[in-house]
Amino acid sequence: IENAADFVATITPDGQLLHINENGRFLLTLLDEDEIPNLKLSDLVAETDRSLLMEIALPAAIQDGLWQGPITMCSMDGIDIHVSQRIIAQTDADGSVTLLGIIGTDITDRQWIEESLRYARL
Repeated sequence: IENAADFVATITPDGQLLHINENGRFLLTLLDEDEIPNLKLSDLVAETDRSLLMEIALPAAIQDGLWQGPITMCSMDGIDIHVSQRIIAQTDADGSVTLLGIIGTDITDRQWIEESLRYARL
């Protein structure tokens, strides 16, 4: 997990960050690992997508065990990063969600290429 090319994180069910792998910290320009316990996942999501995260993605992952879809994250220096994100619930023996695992694949370049192709067709 630590060496994965994608953004990989673990959070509590209420969104408190527990861990972000090295590539995830690099992607988000969050180079100081000591900052992580002071952040919620919503702090790293673009303002335009925070309601998607809090009202749809996290509740769906907690209820159904998985949510996946596009979401825009925001680096610590204010750059939007488009990711394809999967949120996976981990449960204990009685079925209570104990933590959520997150895998985010940066699709910013792919979206830029798709937009360029659409624009070129006009």
